[in-house]
This record gives sequence, structure tokens and C-alpha cells, in this order.
Amino acid sequence: MKYKLIFIALGIIACVICFSLVFNSYGKSYVVGIINNLIKQQVEEIEKNYTQNIEARDKQIQDLQTRLTTYEQSYNNLRRRIINVEERLKNRKPPATTDELINRLDQLGYPPIK
Repeated sequence: MKYKLIFIALGIIACVICFSLVFNSYGKSYVVGIINNLIKQQVEEIEKNYTQNIEARDKQIQDLQTRLTTYEQSYNNLRRRIINVEERLKNRKPPATTDELINRLDQLGYPPIK
């Protein structure tokens, strides 16, 4: 009976040693592989989201730049028109004769009464 207990104890110790050797050799690399795969998947997903966000922002920037150039062109056109009106106001003189007065009123849409 004593020998049976010794053999059982030695068998249990041998099994524990075998399991620990197997786990240390195969288990670590398996777990590390799983962790590396998860990290790789997360990095790919983050890169995908990042590129999508960058593309959306680039498109938004392009749209804003085109709108800005359109607004700048309209601003420049309005500024030119204002400058032309100001110059015409500076060069404006009162009518010297009645014929000139009648012509100006006619140009403004007030035809002379005949």
C-alpha cells in the first residue's frame, strides 16, 4: 500500500511537471499569438477609422475652400462696383443747362412733359 501511494504521488508530480512544461512551451506562444492578433485587428480598425475621418475632413476643407473663393470673388466684384459708384459721385456736377437737366431726368425714368 505504501508503494502504491508513492507511485501515485510520483505520478501526480510527473503530471504536474508535464503540464507545466507543455503550458510554458506551447501555452505562452498561443496566448501571445492571440494577443498579437487582437492588437493587430485593433490597429487596423483604428487606421481605417482614421483614414475615413481624414478623407471626410479633406472633403470638408475642399468644400470650404471653394466656397471661400466664391465669396472672395463676389466681395471683389461688389468692392469694384462700390469704387465705381464712389468715383461717379465724386465726378458728379450739377446740370448747367435745362437741356442737360431734362436729359438726366429722362435717364432716371422721368420723361419730360411736352
